[in-house]
Amino acid sequence: MKKELLESYELIRKIRQDIPIRLKHQDSRDYLELVIKNNFLEAQNVQLLLNLQLQARTISQLKSMIMRQQRYIQENHLDNNESSRFLITSHTRHEEDLHRQAIRRGRGGRRL
Repeated sequence: MKKELLESYELIRKIRQDIPIRLKHQDSRDYLELVIKNNFLEAQNVQLLLNLQLQARTISQLKSMIMRQQRYIQENHLDNNESSRFLITSHTRHEEDLHRQAIRRGRGGRRL
């Protein structure tokens, strides 16, 4: 994905450099440059959204690992410190809330 994105950026840069040579009217150049900038920003937006999805998946996997470890500790009566379980649970809930807020902000930014 990153390789395709870099190739796309290079193509955009090359097209942008060729604008003054191919187009003689300033209005056409300005319009085309705006279209190219918009395309570039959309590509960056897609990349950021993909990164958010990857982070969400990673957080989900980490939470499931923590839950499995907590179950193992409880099942094997290894839990001598009840407060440590509470801290881990409350900390993961806080992270989950922050992550949901970040995703909402990301979706809100895509509205056209």
